Amino acid sequence: MNLQKNYHCYWKKSAAALALCLAAAALSPQGAERAEAAATLGEVHMTAYAATKDRTIVLERDAAQKEAGAPMEEDANARNEQMDERAAAGTRPPMSVNPEGKETVRRLPKKLRFLWQPVADAVRYEFVIEEGAGEKAKAVYRDTHVFNNGVEIALAGRGWLDANHYWRVRALDYDGNARSAFTPPAAVELAEKDPAAPHPTSEFQKMDYVPLYPTYSWIPVQGAAEYEVSVWKRGRTEPALLHMLYATDLTCYDTYGFATPGNYYWKVRALDAARQPISGWSENVPFEVKSPVTVAALGDSITHGGGAIVYGPDRAIYDWETYAAFPIKNLGYSGDTVEAMEARFERDVLPFRPKILVIMGGVNNYRVGGRATDIIIVLARIRDKCTAHGITPVFSTVTSLNPAKIAKLQYAQNPPANWSDEQAALNRWILSQPYCVDITTVLSDERGQLEDIYTTDGLHPDSAAKRFIGETISNYLRARFPQVVEPILREPRV
Repeated sequence: MNLQKNYHCYWKKSAAALALCLAAAALSPQGAERAEAAATLGEVHMTAYAATKDRTIVLERDAAQKEAGAPMEEDANARNEQMDERAAAGTRPPMSVNPEGKETVRRLPKKLRFLWQPVADAVRYEFVIEEGAGEKAKAVYRDTHVFNNGVEIALAGRGWLDANHYWRVRALDYDGNARSAFTPPAAVELAEKDPAAPHPTSEFQKMDYVPLYPTYSWIPVQGAAEYEVSVWKRGRTEPALLHMLYATDLTCYDTYGFATPGNYYWKVRALDAARQPISGWSENVPFEVKSPVTVAALGDSITHGGGAIVYGPDRAIYDWETYAAFPIKNLGYSGDTVEAMEARFERDVLPFRPKILVIMGGVNNYRVGGRATDIIIVLARIRDKCTAHGITPVFSTVTSLNPAKIAKLQYAQNPPANWSDEQAALNRWILSQPYCVDITTVLSDERGQLEDIYTTDGLHPDSAAKRFIGETISNYLRARFPQVVEPILREPRV
């Protein structure tokens, strides 16, 4: 995200995220020290887990013995138990000797990576490893602060790679309440062993267009202090490096707007505290920029995307554009005020030459004391710019706030007492425009506040609300501009 903005309609540096991360650090093997260090630095690395221990060495029989069918000295379970005992005692197991008289060893993996399907609106996950299955299962590892749909765990000294250890996971909300049942037990021994690079989780392939301002996300790497992201543009012969980004979070916000058509890709690797690589580069994650587009959307983070506190605009279910019946180019930028939206109109809107521009903005103004009269003046100028360039402006009403949830998480400034009056005045003007969509009424409760079930943080609508916004705007545009959108209809993306 853009850290230079004055108003952030997102959560990257929020006190709530800090509190969550500190809680996660406190539950790790070095919890107290990490929590104290995180509080001191003002940064929390949610991906930090126990430091890697010494490798455990196990015997490997030479190929000739295996081919001859020689009996094994011990079964796998007994060998794992002996390795655990030797590791605990700080001793080294004996070497095997091949026919040439050379010692041969096989090392157990240092870490395992587990992946699962994301659950809508899960703030975090509870990950459990159990010994045995069914009623006799006994938990030997538990982490309730996993902030992505995957985790890496150090293996040294743990005898989990037998046929009797299983892992399960379930989704949790902000308060730790279950949002899903546990997954069926899966064998630990089948997990990915010693992954060489981060696992990207961005979902550009599920979107018609990559957002103008992309975000990049990945599964945390065990022991990482920071991540390095490189972004490239493919050329006729060789790709060109555009820029490098650094993040301590699991989602990296690109402040560069990709308005030039072409093929691009990004990749990421993990760094230690000294900014030295501790992993290889991930696979290249491609995305394409297309122009012109028929319909585009200009706005703040509600247009940009993201939800459930920890997920960014690279996750399809939190982008309302994904739920439309036709492609909509996402020109949102997290944190924008209406003044910021106007300032980037020529740079970010005109290159795509849309026929229709959906405009949703103002929440980052009125939530910090901005007056509706001032917001309206700026929105009117954006409307006039559209008209001057042959673009049809379609306004969406602005969403409400949930002050109690904002105060609970303490990541953003509490709104002023009269915020709802300014919002109502702004929405009255929006609904007086020739082309307008009301998405506020359904998403608000009887007090006029953003309904509890639609938001985790009190400001950003989550997946169900994003679906409603996308489908409502889509239906309106189909009814009012059939000649424009009917030719580009497609099957639902999510």
